[in-house]
Amino acid sequence: MRTLQVRRFSLAQAVVNAPMGHIIVVDAQDRPVSDAEVSANGLDGRTNGRGIYDFPLPATTSVTITVRVGDYAVRTVRPAAEVETGAYVKIPVCLAQPIVTSIEIGALAVGIGCALAGVYWKAKPAEVIGEVLIGAAAFTAIYRHSCL
Repeated sequence: MRTLQVRRFSLAQAVVNAPMGHIIVVDAQDRPVSDAEVSANGLDGRTNGRGIYDFPLPATTSVTITVRVGDYAVRTVRPAAEVETGAYVKIPVCLAQPIVTSIEIGALAVGIGCALAGVYWKAKPAEVIGEVLIGAAAFTAIYRHSCL
């Protein structure tokens, strides 16, 4: 003989059409900041890969937003209407970037290949193209690390 267990369940009605708040966190160069700690009127969470934190917007006229990224924190108060359409919070620092990207490595490799081919076959256009590609890869890496 089997014993049948009866569990108690309670039902709750979901709030339909509740307004949502949207906070977009960016760094000093307007790049999205993922995995930032966000607190909005007591609701805590983290930004997604696009730098966005969505939360149910409480019935209030303003929202107190606190964003923490590493050692940096920004606190601001925004109107609820702005938060409902998407409030941008800018972290006033540039966050860490990879030293070089695969595109920069590829441009550098092609540039070196063109420059060496131009020197070997005495083809000045290929040599110049190679030098331009080398310079472009180096400039891109340096510019990406600068914080304007």
